[in-house]
Amino acid sequence: MLKKGEKIGLICCSNGKPPKEKAHIKQLVYLLEQQYDLNVCLASTIYQKKNTVFSGTPQERGEALMLFYTDPSIKMIFDLSGGDVANEILPYLDYEAINKANKPFVGYSDLTVILNAIYAQTSCIG
Repeated sequence: MLKKGEKIGLICCSNGKPPKEKAHIKQLVYLLEQQYDLNVCLASTIYQKKNTVFSGTPQERGEALMLFYTDPSIKMIFDLSGGDVANEILPYLDYEAINKANKPFVGYSDLTVILNAIYAQTSCIG
């Protein structure tokens, strides 16, 4: 599905990753870039903000996802989050733009709400 040299986006649309996991994310990026020859773009909503599990407001998280969908250089989006707040971003998604982009969104568990919304609104599979 992905070709060498293509760009992917890593994001957290639900709970952000704790700052203590920065080394793990850095290791993941290194692996994706070195072993799989992919270019990795990290969303601004990867890490939790101070004293909260959130990596941004619902609007900020939704806008970060839409930046990936509207960037033609990003070929696939991987959500690294879990938790219970993915549903908060649904009002901030532009389903017409998502349909036009027609790029895979990969997530699990709490992210199923986003996958289901994208499918229901666009018939695109995540």
